[in-house]
Amino acid sequence: MVPYFKDIAIAQEDSVYLDERPEQRVEGALDIAVIQLPYVSNYDDFDPFEQYGCVVRFVQSPDSLGSPDLIIVPGTKNTVNDLRFIREQGLDNALIDCVAGGVPVIGVCGGYQMLGERIDDPGHVESNEDSVPGLGLLNVRTSFAAEKTTTQVKGQVIAGGMGLLAGLKGIPVEGYEIHMGQTVSGAGNPAFHLVETPQGSTDYFDGVVSGNGWIFGTYMHGLFHNEKFTRTMLNNLRQRRGMAIMSEALYRGDDYDKLADHVRKHLDMRRVYDITGV
Repeated sequence: MVPYFKDIAIAQEDSVYLDERPEQRVEGALDIAVIQLPYVSNYDDFDPFEQYGCVVRFVQSPDSLGSPDLIIVPGTKNTVNDLRFIREQGLDNALIDCVAGGVPVIGVCGGYQMLGERIDDPGHVESNEDSVPGLGLLNVRTSFAAEKTTTQVKGQVIAGGMGLLAGLKGIPVEGYEIHMGQTVSGAGNPAFHLVETPQGSTDYFDGVVSGNGWIFGTYMHGLFHNEKFTRTMLNNLRQRRGMAIMSEALYRGDDYDKLADHVRKHLDMRRVYDITGV
């Protein structure tokens, strides 16, 4: 028996949790607004922000969006339908107004696709639409294909002159990709150079950073679980607001390690390994 473990920050089982999250209000904390899409996926990508004391809000309307320190368009199981939802709610115009006011934006996976100029779906992989316009915040274009990309990746930041990724050039990162289709950049700086997968060496660029550095998109899930990357990026936001720089000591650590220690303490792991043939 594993006793109940309170006060541990690990991913919730499903997105029903997003509707039950208590409203967060912390004076002096960075305010991060994540668009709560109907088909949202991998919402635990943003759990690490709370480990650094940020307020993370999942929003579904322009009124609840407000004027945060950072807006994130997350991953989705259906990019085209969720892009339609954004438009129906008026979040597209609210998002563009926020950008005009200087609010930084990040798109992850399907969110990255939405930030581009167009999404083409000639084979109707995700919808009956041949092509739909994106939000036009990044100069990229996505084309869906029947084959799905699923892989773990490692690489490094190759952008980093200014904006969100300032000071991050050369920093190693790792994560994973799960997406339909490919995104091609018309202009803009690539964000990451990926060099390794479980199958061996690779060599390609991921993501795009806007000219001013305050908007970027990536296919990499798990990106914000890279401690040095996330701490530096959040410090760039803190500096922008005139807040004190966050030290390494403010990071609360990996709660999955705490969970593993808790399980080992209460289970005979050697017996578990014998049973599973490990």
